[in-house]
Amino acid sequence: HIVIVNLNGYYDHLIGQFRRCVADGFTNELFLRLFTVVDSVDGVIEALRSEDDVIMPDKMQEVLLSSRFAGKVPENLDLK
Repeated sequence: HIVIVNLNGYYDHLIGQFRRCVADGFTNELFLRLFTVVDSVDGVIEALRSEDDVIMPDKMQEVLLSSRFAGKVPENLDLK
């Protein structure tokens, strides 16, 4: 689990850039689920204790199943 400690807004621009990447279609919105942003040390502890499952996208599967690679996936590759 990745926790970004955004004390006093230090990482506001970075987080904004991540959101813009999603908004502009450069990455899937699942990217934003790879990390949690907190604004205090107590928030870090709470985030690490959280039982929320972080869904990590399988980029290799996403690429291989995309139309760009259609029909080029080796038959013996298990994507399940």
